[in-house]
Amino acid sequence: MATRNEALRYNRDQVYPAAGYNILYTKTAAESTFLLSSDCLVEVDTSALAIPIYLPAEPYTGEQHQVLDNTGTASVRNITVDGQGKLINGAGSAVISTNYGSLTVRYNGTAWRIIGRV
Repeated sequence: MATRNEALRYNRDQVYPAAGYNILYTKTAAESTFLLSSDCLVEVDTSALAIPIYLPAEPYTGEQHQVLDNTGTASVRNITVDGQGKLINGAGSAVISTNYGSLTVRYNGTAWRIIGRV
């Protein structure tokens, strides 16, 4: 395993993660949002309305995303995480309905698996 300093490799003006590492990208969502593979952490604002979050339609094996209620209102306005045709623990979607709740999913090559939930 590489050290923290070895975790990044450089190529001119771009920085890439070394093998086995992901750079954490955070996205804020206040409306329906389609995630990119690079969107590792999604902070969702449910203060005005319920928000659907769509996981990538063509994920890579090992891809992981964490979606969280950033405003503490998910019990009133739920966050629905949609697998876009890929199942999430056997269902088409998963719901965050706990204030400040979160859901972490990982793609295993055929389906999304919930690996963490608060």
